[in-house]
Amino acid sequence: MSSRPVLRPLDFGGIFDQAFKLYTAHWRTLLTISAIVMVPLGLVSLGLSLVLFQDLDAALTDPAFLEASPDQILSLFVDALLPSLFVGFLNIIGLWLIQGACTHAVAEVYAGRTPTWQDSLSAGFQRLPSLAGAVIMIGLGSLAGFVFCFFPGVWLYILWFVTIPALVAERLGAWEAMTRSWALIQGTWWRTLGLAVVTSLIVSIVSIALASPSQFVVFSGGSLTSTQAVSQVANTIAYVLSLPFQALVAVVIYFDLRVRKEAFDLTTLMGGDGISAVPPAPPTPSTSPDAGPTATPGP
Repeated sequence: MSSRPVLRPLDFGGIFDQAFKLYTAHWRTLLTISAIVMVPLGLVSLGLSLVLFQDLDAALTDPAFLEASPDQILSLFVDALLPSLFVGFLNIIGLWLIQGACTHAVAEVYAGRTPTWQDSLSAGFQRLPSLAGAVIMIGLGSLAGFVFCFFPGVWLYILWFVTIPALVAERLGAWEAMTRSWALIQGTWWRTLGLAVVTSLIVSIVSIALASPSQFVVFSGGSLTSTQAVSQVANTIAYVLSLPFQALVAVVIYFDLRVRKEAFDLTTLMGGDGISAVPPAPPTPSTSPDAGPTATPGP
């Protein structure tokens, strides 16, 4: 395992360079966390796909299907959809758990400790209720912004971009972590937006590359069951590989902001644990073109 990352302000490319270095240095721990959560969920999804879509395939290829009533067609698709929604709900919880566990692992590296997948998963489980609360509030808040106009939704989502790192690293509650993220992102909104977009592009490219086998099955005339099965396997592999990286980028941005705004490097050198929050300095007017939209999180 590598030593604690150098605590200094990072440029745009330096964020990704640091994230890739952490990924390659601790890939066993990170991928173990991701695989332990996603592989069982993927197997459950695969099993359901093989059962449900076989029935759906048989019904769709049955000549009598052409004479089926709308109620029969609706019932057929609902029977296939409801179990899929349940598995989707489990996958969402799994994503939250992976984010929390990987965040804990990288926070341990920044604190100068060696992370283990056991401790990280345990920390993820402990923080799961707060993680769920934070993600739900972020989702609802961003959705409300999208409803009124596209830009407010993006604006809110970016302001809350480092909520999970703050929640896990500083052991904050959901709302406190959202407020903490809001304060840290102030003055760097446009830069964080760019980092979030590039991260999404990297993850999307990896996912598309891994999903290409399922597209081959589609174009080769494969059945609905085989297409869904191959797609499920590809999605599980993509999740296992990409989710830790997404968490890493958010954590690196979080610590970079603390270095820039709170002299986090000096805090660690003075013998602190390097994780707990320090009182922020009084705000000063920003003249940087990177400042982006600003607002206060409320009373």
